[in-house]
Amino acid sequence: MFFVYYFLIITFTGFKLLYVLRINIAMGISDLSYMIFLHTYQPFSQIILMLTITVLFNKVTPYHIEATAFATYASISNLSHNTLS
Repeated sequence: MFFVYYFLIITFTGFKLLYVLRINIAMGISDLSYMIFLHTYQPFSQIILMLTITVLFNKVTPYHIEATAFATYASISNLSHNTLS
C-alpha cells in the first residue's frame, strides 16, 4: 500500500510540473480543468496513506483499549497535519 501511495505522490508531482511548465496548454487542456483534475484526485493518495496506517494501527492495538488508542492516534495525526501544513 505504501508503494501505491508513493507512486501516486510521484505521479501528481509530475502533473504539477507539467502545469508549471505550461505543457497542459500545449496539450490543449485548459488551466481550470487541469487544476480541477489535480485537486480532485490528489486527496485519494492521502486517503490511501491514512487507511494503511489506520489498519496497521488497528492490528497492533490491544482489544480492551481500542477507543483510547484510536482517540490518541487521531489527535496526534490531526495535530501533525495541522502543524506541518
